[in-house]
Amino acid sequence: MSGGRKLIIILSILLILAGVGVFATLQFISRSVPDNPSSVRGNTPGNIYNGGYFCESEGKVYFANPSDSNTLYSMDANESNYQKLSAISVCNILSAGNFLYFVMDEHTKSVSSGLGAAVEEYGIYRMRNDGKYNVCLLRVRVGAVQLGGNYLYYQVGDEALGTLERISTTKQGRTGYGNTPSFFNERINPASYENGMIYYNSLQTGYSLYQLNVEAEPASSRAVFQSNVYQPIVQAPYVYFLNAADGYKVCRYHVTTGSLETLTPYGADCYNLNGTHIYYDTQEAPSPGLYRVRLDGSGNEQLLNGAYTALHLTSNYLYYKMFGTENQFFHIPLSGTPMPGAFLPEVSSD
Repeated sequence: MSGGRKLIIILSILLILAGVGVFATLQFISRSVPDNPSSVRGNTPGNIYNGGYFCESEGKVYFANPSDSNTLYSMDANESNYQKLSAISVCNILSAGNFLYFVMDEHTKSVSSGLGAAVEEYGIYRMRNDGKYNVCLLRVRVGAVQLGGNYLYYQVGDEALGTLERISTTKQGRTGYGNTPSFFNERINPASYENGMIYYNSLQTGYSLYQLNVEAEPASSRAVFQSNVYQPIVQAPYVYFLNAADGYKVCRYHVTTGSLETLTPYGADCYNLNGTHIYYDTQEAPSPGLYRVRLDGSGNEQLLNGAYTALHLTSNYLYYKMFGTENQFFHIPLSGTPMPGAFLPEVSSD
């Protein structure tokens, strides 16, 4: 064999090896989970309190498609460009960077085809936001889950004896497993995460408002407001909540001045809020239904008659269900005339 031919063969082998190396590197990068700053939160507290069926991140909305057994889809915020991401029925959807995290919804049996439908397993999952590299992080039945920084915080056990646990986004540092102590010895809801703090109502103290510093070693808790708080949502400088001591009316507490304001004239069965309005369902009003009020309590108005639940907010829409109708979402645009309509996303094949 001539020297020139040997050189060509060697160069060809080196090019192939280089190509394999580049491919392997790209695969590793696409699968690797980068660090998140402590300010990163997986979904809004209001969406999680209502089931976490919608989650918006960087112009994309990830949602459990009610037309396809609550399997995971994505769409643009204006409800275009539908894409099916998984055959698993999901809830409690979270997003950070290029990755999604969600709980498999055991209450909705997937009827889709494909591997995800064949392997019906419970737990917390991680997936890249293009639908690739779906892995189970934790094979545990959990309650509410929130992503804060590099950790997933999740409820386990019952309300009386349960705990709050956490696991990192890279599947490391799991607490409450084997000989590892629990992260926090109370089954608090982690939905209201804000910059390294979880604001929660403590069953052990009559539902008063507490702040849990999750970055302390060990995690430390302090009282914020002594009242009957339910489903707190932090939107500085206020904490919004349903006031169980006042018929579950929506109230807000100023964390600096200590002032307390009642924002709705009626008690709420569920609520959610964004930067301008509070949306809530009430069955106490002379005309029960879905209402909207500004954050300062002004401009209370009824949007719909009836009974509604599962209120989710994105930048463009309020999504909701009619009470007793589990397999159908409706929506109202947040801008312009609030015209309600059925949310009927496309169904894609696997």
